[in-house]
Amino acid sequence: MKAARWLADEEWLPERKGFRSASCDSLNSQVTPGFECYRTPTAMLHAWELTGERRFLEIAHIGLSYAVQRGGGAGKGGSVQLTLTPHAVYKLRQAGITSLDTAQWEAPVSLGAGFVPVEPGRPISLPITVTSHRDHELSVVLRLEDLPEEWPQVEAHTVALPPGQEQTLTIDLPATAVLQRGETVALTIAAQVGDETVSRGIVLTCPAEEGVGGEIGLVAGAGDYLGPALDVAGIHAQPIDSLADLASFGVILLGTQAHTIDAAGLQGDYARLLQWVHGGGTLVISQLNDDNWRPEFLPGNVLLDEPNATSGAIAAPDHPIFTTPSTVADVSGMTMYDSIVQADGWQVLLLDTSDRPAVIATDLGAGRILAVMPSVERYYSGAETCADAGLLADYRRLFENIITWALAGRASAGP
Repeated sequence: MKAARWLADEEWLPERKGFRSASCDSLNSQVTPGFECYRTPTAMLHAWELTGERRFLEIAHIGLSYAVQRGGGAGKGGSVQLTLTPHAVYKLRQAGITSLDTAQWEAPVSLGAGFVPVEPGRPISLPITVTSHRDHELSVVLRLEDLPEEWPQVEAHTVALPPGQEQTLTIDLPATAVLQRGETVALTIAAQVGDETVSRGIVLTCPAEEGVGGEIGLVAGAGDYLGPALDVAGIHAQPIDSLADLASFGVILLGTQAHTIDAAGLQGDYARLLQWVHGGGTLVISQLNDDNWRPEFLPGNVLLDEPNATSGAIAAPDHPIFTTPSTVADVSGMTMYDSIVQADGWQVLLLDTSDRPAVIATDLGAGRILAVMPSVERYYSGAETCADAGLLADYRRLFENIITWALAGRASAGP
């Protein structure tokens, strides 16, 4: 009982719906829902049976629900999952709990918004997607906040949202709310449901000028694996330390976990990068990471989660990354150090073994973006290997095809 109370009082992080990993604020800030929750539910349920303290039951229910949602692991972690989960499910059923649906602990709605390119001096319309996470109809009040002082306020919009459904609407800004070339404005969209409010940032940006340059740039930091792979391929990419001026680049490659480590100030200046893409740039992102991730970093709605995964089936076999210059038949089995759980507005090119997106692509204005979750660059450079020679050859061909696809979109100006 002392151990259970210690876990509940000292180790459980209710705001993160998981157990902390260490006595370290930095590590604990990265705890995701369900963390360390395959090992603990059975013990917490046993403590509930002995004491009747409902918090033990609630912690076990929340933790196991999120652990199941995030998926299992391999090795010792997988063994623990297979051994203890049936006992935990049985005890939960004995307590009258028959659902592991995590929606009951989530916000009632989520918002799809983010980067919005606008034309200079033209009226602005904001596309907003609202998704319900409840099994009953919701009345959602949408408000725009943090508008520039010189812009008029915008009236609130009320949306009747059916159970579990999503609705997309357009909010038109007043005619006097306009941007000129090179201007960027950050707004907030707030969705209120009863006493709960969910907010998300929106970035409005007007491209500084048409077109892009012809150089290849690399945004990377410590622990990067993309740069060494480019060296092996004989590709010279100019290191980018600041996103203030990207006019000379036609292709920009983001190295390993570039957003997470704030390479070149990405976390604060991501809108500049998207503005450059909108003007015609090609962006390739290598190995996204859920730590410090914010959906507004990319257009659409791209959400990441912690569990490692493995690449699976090709979803778009006719896409150039699987055909040009070499045909790629099978790239299953590549290590993925995080997962994409949602990619609204993107084309899915490759799936993981749980049928979640693994490689995704989208157009943005005159430019395009490719995001690659599997660590294909590690297989190309030799940092990772595969016992199957045929698969390894296809991994390497995939990397070469990705680079070919990126360079094919480069502007003709420049070297």
